[in-house]
Amino acid sequence: MPDFILQLKGAAFGPGGREILAGLDWTLEPGQRWALLGPAGSGKTSLARALCGEIPLSGGQRRLPDSAGPDPALYVGFGTGGEQALRRSPYLQARWYGWEEEGAPSLADFLRGEKANPFVLSASPLPATDLETGPARALVERLGLAPLLSRRMMQLSNGELRRALMARALMKRPPLLVLDDPFTGLDKASRREVGLALEELMARGQDLVLAAARAGDLPGGLTHFLRLQAGSPPLQGPISSLPTAPPAGAGAPEAFDLPGDLLRPAGPPPPGPYVELNHVHVGYGETRILKDLSWKVERGQRWLLAGPNGSGKSTLLSLLLADHPQAYANDLVLFGKKRGSGESIWDIKKNLGWVGPELQAFLPGRAPLWKVVASGFFDSLDLFRPCAPHQEARARGWLAALGLAPLAGASFHGLSQAQQRLGLLARALVKGPALLLLDEPAQGLDAGGRRLLLSVLKALARDPDFTLVYVTHHDDEIPDCLTHSLRLEAGRAVSLGPLP
Repeated sequence: MPDFILQLKGAAFGPGGREILAGLDWTLEPGQRWALLGPAGSGKTSLARALCGEIPLSGGQRRLPDSAGPDPALYVGFGTGGEQALRRSPYLQARWYGWEEEGAPSLADFLRGEKANPFVLSASPLPATDLETGPARALVERLGLAPLLSRRMMQLSNGELRRALMARALMKRPPLLVLDDPFTGLDKASRREVGLALEELMARGQDLVLAAARAGDLPGGLTHFLRLQAGSPPLQGPISSLPTAPPAGAGAPEAFDLPGDLLRPAGPPPPGPYVELNHVHVGYGETRILKDLSWKVERGQRWLLAGPNGSGKSTLLSLLLADHPQAYANDLVLFGKKRGSGESIWDIKKNLGWVGPELQAFLPGRAPLWKVVASGFFDSLDLFRPCAPHQEARARGWLAALGLAPLAGASFHGLSQAQQRLGLLARALVKGPALLLLDEPAQGLDAGGRRLLLSVLKALARDPDFTLVYVTHHDDEIPDCLTHSLRLEAGRAVSLGPLP
């Protein structure tokens, strides 16, 4: 056997022509399972993709053994672009309109390699019996996907899609499997099951590299680590020698003062309550997503929206965003106007700021970051009209407040996932919205980025009118300024009311 699977020698790379890392030497040997770690923007995703030949090196070499056959490495990213491609969503709201699309692939189709979009994994079909018996069936059940096999990919929640991507990757069993943050967007139970599935796979001899935003997500069975560090050579070694303390400078200050001009609201508050749902039902055929849900959000309330993957959280947010067509079949009032009473979606969206996984996938990749932020003034996915000078100044002001001013002119999709997510936060806040909807806003952020996010929300909450709906699956991402909680399970409210 060769003494290595894959080697990088003097490797240099970076997205969009921006070199992040240079002179990297890294050898992956048989029997090694690596954790790839580092702060936000350090290049984890770029390195994972360069390792698999997904992006070219700007310097150095990527080497395979002389005896190697096909390329041994398979890269599986869990970013939002791949998920939207699997849904075949041609536009942002398509998920809510396309459930009855003729010929749309089911989860079973995707797992077998039939009718599936090859954006993420172009696999040869698996025998149909693989999903009914043997290791594949055990994996499907382990990841909680068995009840979902007949559902169309369009119908899956973000967390369910990520578990589907994980299942398909684990079924492929390549010589080297490279997983880019597979735990992001998963609820606690799903993170545990994915971790156990990876441990079982490694115990059967699978070599892998796992890039993770959170060291606490790492499963057992890893043997080595590579930690990227801005401005310093990477650290690498046995997993037993992994430093437990975060790198110096990874934190953000707890006290955070926003400039007064950024805190000023755009105008007088709209009439309240901001949200009023009365016995709302959302479903497709025999599938019920929301069931008899009543909920009211008053000005100045700050809600935690909780629940496992597939419980209906994203569907509920789509009603608030005026994106879901079934709003008109329900008793739903937003900012004092009943849906279906003649209001336009823009009348509603002008009062909203939003961060969500779907939004990140549809923003124009080549647009400079400051224009992506400024598009929040117009609730558009691109800047289709000139910005007034004061609007551009405010967009750049939010970028400066979030530490992104040096990246204002960089292309949005050339940024790291964490930098994109902070840019989306700036976009959501730029117009001073009456109601802020934050759906997993800390995805991809390191510890310092999470503290920055929470510090910004704490500063905003000094305004008694600040109103928020916040979604997360991690307890350490919950702001201490929240006042109320709504928890969904299987589309029903199982708890609703003020926080103690």
